[in-house]
Amino acid sequence: MRNKISFLAAIIAAALMMTSCLKDEDNDKGVTYSDTAITSFSIATLKQVRDTVSKSGADSSYIANIKGNKFYFSIDQTKGLIYNTDSLPYGTKVNRVLVSMTAHNSGTILWKSQTSDSLKYYSSNDSVDLSQPRTLRVYSNDGSSYRTYTVSVNIHKQKADVFNWLAPVENTELGQLTASRMLAFGGNIYLLGQKDGKTIVYATSENNPSAWVASPASFGAEAYKSGIVAGDYIYLADEGTVNRTIDGINWKPMGTDSRIRQLVAGGKTKLFAISNDGGLLMSEDQGIT
Repeated sequence: MRNKISFLAAIIAAALMMTSCLKDEDNDKGVTYSDTAITSFSIATLKQVRDTVSKSGADSSYIANIKGNKFYFSIDQTKGLIYNTDSLPYGTKVNRVLVSMTAHNSGTILWKSQTSDSLKYYSSNDSVDLSQPRTLRVYSNDGSSYRTYTVSVNIHKQKADVFNWLAPVENTELGQLTASRMLAFGGNIYLLGQKDGKTIVYATSENNPSAWVASPASFGAEAYKSGIVAGDYIYLADEGTVNRTIDGINWKPMGTDSRIRQLVAGGKTKLFAISNDGGLLMSEDQGIT
């Protein structure tokens, strides 16, 4: 029995030695791979220009550091795209940043020049300009193939919570209105304005807020207050009559109810109005009843 155990132990030892020799031979020859891909991408510390006000009240600015690893970069292996879904804060500078990348099977990564077809080896210690989309090329471990990626860094174009207003060409006719209500509908802007004891409707395109055109129809002085958008139409109540339009020019009376003081809301199937005594009225047939 003892001889059988010794023989079995000798066989196991020989097998382990053979496996070890095979591993050593593979390492000596160098194992190579013909497939590769970028598997991770991140940016190190970023610089952001921030505005402030000095003690004297003068406008000033300073440089703040942002941790780049807070912003996740997606890698689209099918389209060869690398990009951040959450834009970097406004004022972030990316013309000199350090990038950290890894490649599958230890592939070789190179940056393509912004001005020529030349390539430069990637190094995590060398800064790179990412203010414009850049091209990456990653070669397989054995150099037989490569893949190309486009790296785009998205940055907010405007400051958060800041809205810039642009005044269009002045319209003297609109300046004569004593009260008004504005609606947006179907890619157009509609202005319901009070003038000379009447409500006049003006319309213009959202893309050209200076070319206002007046509707030939007019309504009572207080009708502008009842203008609402509901479903596929604009509605307006005038002295108890509910009118609707699809273009702001051609109006169609739907129904009349002397109790209606003002339309206030609506949806796909219902309209709501305030009655003369302060109650709530509802129509389920587009203002007919």
